[in-house]
Amino acid sequence: MTTVKVIHMRARGKQSHFVEEGHAYIYCGRPSKYGNPYAMKNNSDAERSRVIEEFRNDDEARAKSKGLAKWVADQGLHMVELGCYCAPKACHCDVIADDIRDECNNID
Repeated sequence: MTTVKVIHMRARGKQSHFVEEGHAYIYCGRPSKYGNPYAMKNNSDAERSRVIEEFRNDDEARAKSKGLAKWVADQGLHMVELGCYCAPKACHCDVIADDIRDECNNID
């Protein structure tokens, strides 16, 4: 079983990623490979929902997300932390986390 958490990136300092002993931290904010290409125009909940849905419906972004999910499953990781500046608010990382959970559940 893989546990996936979305955390504020400052919880890990300036680290962009690490993998050790079944645990991984991956920075998924901008300008990383997994960052949401859709920027918020304001800080409203409606705008946050809009950019998350844009990410969810973007074929290229989802291909990267699902590729990361497959990598996590292939590595047999027990804990994955996804870091972004948005956390703990709703974030595109929630979509990535769902992709990881789905992929890992397919092999458990």
